[in-house]
Amino acid sequence: MRQLFNEEAEQIILGTIIVKNMYYARVSDILEAKHFIVVDHQKIYQKIVDGLSNDDVSDQVTLGNFFANEINGGHEYLRQLLSKASVIVDIRKYAFQVLELAKKRQLEELLTTLNNNLESANLVDVMNQLDAGITQIDTTAENIQLFGVDDLVQDWANNIEKENNLKPIPTKLPSLDKMLNGGLQKGGLYVLAASSGGGKTFFSQNIILNALKCDLGAYFVSMEMQKRKIFTRFIAMIAQINSFRILKGNIYQHEEPILQDAIKQWEGYKKTFLITDLVKLSATKIESALKRAIRKQPIDLMVIDYAQIMELSDARNMNEASLIKENVVKLAQIAKKYDISILLLSQLTKDKISGRVGLGSLKGSGGLYEDADCVIAMWAEEDQPKNVWKKLKIEVLKNRDGLSGGLDVDFDGEFGKFTEVTNNDF
Repeated sequence: MRQLFNEEAEQIILGTIIVKNMYYARVSDILEAKHFIVVDHQKIYQKIVDGLSNDDVSDQVTLGNFFANEINGGHEYLRQLLSKASVIVDIRKYAFQVLELAKKRQLEELLTTLNNNLESANLVDVMNQLDAGITQIDTTAENIQLFGVDDLVQDWANNIEKENNLKPIPTKLPSLDKMLNGGLQKGGLYVLAASSGGGKTFFSQNIILNALKCDLGAYFVSMEMQKRKIFTRFIAMIAQINSFRILKGNIYQHEEPILQDAIKQWEGYKKTFLITDLVKLSATKIESALKRAIRKQPIDLMVIDYAQIMELSDARNMNEASLIKENVVKLAQIAKKYDISILLLSQLTKDKISGRVGLGSLKGSGGLYEDADCVIAMWAEEDQPKNVWKKLKIEVLKNRDGLSGGLDVDFDGEFGKFTEVTNNDF
């Protein structure tokens, strides 16, 4: 039979705090009364917390009447707790044990409920209940740390070398990389907005190629385009051969060795690139897919194409901006949790696809940009002829950790190539 509790660990924690109240500070960020399995332990811990919160002493003297009137065993149980106390024990270690066991009991209760409902409920309802229950089982508390002044200095010094080794993923557009402090940073959520057919997927594929060339792992979640077409685009970008002709097998004789070289170069990336295509996913499901990807290989960059067609976990009584925000908030958390760069592609609203744009030009607006670390817009001048070659404007509309500003680029839609124009007019 499973024993998802440790009564002695609970006693050690309580006894040690009663002997010396200062030890409460070492577990206050971890434990709540509900995490203790013994009901009397919950009452004792809450009594201690209430007393210390009011700047009172919670020791064997001040707690005497409480034990006599409220706790089974009275003064004798108080003495038993005191006998468990130790000023040399690692009280945080015991607190983590108690917390983990509490979370396991919570998970066991959830699984029991799901098992009882499994026969009568449909699969979708069961899975939604599972997702909601897992979300409620907060497992982040053990990662919470409190830093003092000296701690912050030491933490900064310890991480200098680590930060220097975290190379950003470049866009290869000099002005844009300067604004982004070298490129897309680990732990950041980047939103790239453009009109339909405006080059955003090509732009993201360029960044993926840049990541692969830096021996970084990339994961492309494409909800709109088939993997065969995406792969053909990558090969066309490497070989600089028209992607439609590659797709149809219409290759000129002199292009054959170039195409083979491009495929050979691509095969060198096969251990660092994964793709999911034509499946609409919510941010929660994307996280599950990312976990599977990480089990195969390290992932440094994830591209999601695109925000407005992501699946939403709950569409009841919510407008579009709120629905989009639900996913964006989750994606921002995923970027930090897994220390990866996430590039989320987005649509510009139809009435904002020409002329100067702003944050309000994003389809879904506040739901997109409020929680993103960086928002980049890309659009074409409206008076251009319709062909594969365009002059585009790229502007960083929001950037928490760098500069904002714009640049002009030439976009060759045949090969997916972006070239910065040096005499830009921003």
